[in-house]
Amino acid sequence: MRCREASELMSLHLDHRLASDQVAELQDHLIACPRCQREWEAMQRVSFLLMGAPLIAPPADFTAKVMGRLAQREARRRLFWGGVVLLLGALSLGALALPSLVEPLLLLWPLVAHPSLVGKGLLALGQLLYALRSFLEVCWLVVTALLSAINPSFLLFYPLIALLLTVFWLTIVLPQIRQGLPGSLREG
Repeated sequence: MRCREASELMSLHLDHRLASDQVAELQDHLIACPRCQREWEAMQRVSFLLMGAPLIAPPADFTAKVMGRLAQREARRRLFWGGVVLLLGALSLGALALPSLVEPLLLLWPLVAHPSLVGKGLLALGQLLYALRSFLEVCWLVVTALLSAINPSFLLFYPLIALLLTVFWLTIVLPQIRQGLPGSLREG
């Protein structure tokens, strides 16, 4: 018998879970191996001390605390996997939207391919950003004025007003942007 096997049998013997032939085999090994004999004596002392020690009851709220921590762990696990699913969904939607972005990027290719068009493209982008900034400032002023002058029930109609202002802005700005683009891009 090897010492490792004897160590396992010692633990089982302390729990009274060995057959009589295994007990005899363990005893033979302990007689022949002083190292295992010391280990057996130490295990017996520890077992005796543990048997004599009084049992201490857990605190009254022990179960509630453990169950609360398990619930928190489960909530964190669900939150993590929910985030993973959300991220995968967002990536999937991005992958689905990618083909629709290819066409506008192909329309911008002549701007990159011809250096003279880059200046016009930057100019158009600058005009677009300026118009967007002006539009946002006007929207902010309108909203601020409306909120200070009209009662809060007006807020029910705010999305409709925002939609109308957006359509109005697009009808003004899009023709100006198209005029600034090269002829080949205006036709699309």
